[in-house]
Formats: sequence, C-alpha cells, structure tokens
Amino acid sequence: MTEAAVAAREVPTGVFASSAEAGADTVARGYRYIVAGSHLTVLASGARQSSSLLPPAHW
Repeated sequence: MTEAAVAAREVPTGVFASSAEAGADTVARGYRYIVAGSHLTVLASGARQSSSLLPPAHW
C-alpha cells in the first residue's frame, strides 16, 4: 500500500529512522509513530563520546 492510500484510509503509520534528522521529514508525510535510532546507535554514540574523553593509548 502506498503512503497516499494509507493516508486516505486514516491508518496511523510509523517508521524506523536511523536518526532524528533522517526521520524529520516523515512527520510532514503524515507518519505518527517515529522511532529515531535504535539501541545499537545509542550505545555506539555513548561509546564514542566516552572514548573521546580517554587519553590516547600508548603501546
């Protein structure tokens, strides 16, 4: 079913987006349920932020 057909039937729609930015246009397209990111993207972001606070390793 296309987005237009779903909207015509007033069926609530949702989408998984990789980030808030990636899902921003879905609101304008009529999506009501938007999941931005996932457990994995949140964990990876936290790991990157934490590792940036550590001093560089000296092997």
